[in-house]
Amino acid sequence: TDSLLQLLDIEVAHRLEANISKTRELDSLKKGFASSTSKNAKLIYCNQLYSSYLSYNTDSAMHYALLKGKLATKLNINQTVTEAQFDECAVYITTGNYKEALEILQATKRQTIPSTLLGYYYQSYRTLYGAMSDFSAIANQKSTYDSLATCYRDSMMLVYPQQSLSYKMVKCDDMIEKQHNEEALKMLLDTFPSISQKSHNQAIVAYMISKCYRNL
Repeated sequence: TDSLLQLLDIEVAHRLEANISKTRELDSLKKGFASSTSKNAKLIYCNQLYSSYLSYNTDSAMHYALLKGKLATKLNINQTVTEAQFDECAVYITTGNYKEALEILQATKRQTIPSTLLGYYYQSYRTLYGAMSDFSAIANQKSTYDSLATCYRDSMMLVYPQQSLSYKMVKCDDMIEKQHNEEALKMLLDTFPSISQKSHNQAIVAYMISKCYRNL
């Protein structure tokens, strides 16, 4: 019992430390945004604030995704306008608003998407259909969502550079799906140390590693 209490104390301390670090990071970014005098600088801060808030506070993440879209529209940066729409989609998926996420994606014409955003576009569909499958209680519907998610995952692997973190994450997702857990685990463990602690991807990769261990 004492050892369990000690572990609990350590976990609580780590969570408090992480929360304090996150708060400092967000405060610094918000001060930078407020003190910026150019729309371009504010746009950069918006993107950073969105990324920092996505796994921390979805309301704030949506606020900065919308603000990012407005600034990009004023600056006539069409690629960033599209990226901001995919950011909104990511928030909707996180909060379970699948209908709203699907409406954004269906309103986006594939031929108008810059090549640099194709991966994000396919990822949005992959994540959406994966989430819809997880929460579907109807077998035929779940099977359809799984098939669609697989198709978009395959499309992601075609557009991401093979040495990129995005490709490795998608490849490992594919291997886990096919029960190649040892291969996926090796790639994930080799990749994990190189991911920034501030990156949302670190938490995703950590989850994938735990999934591999559970499946072994």
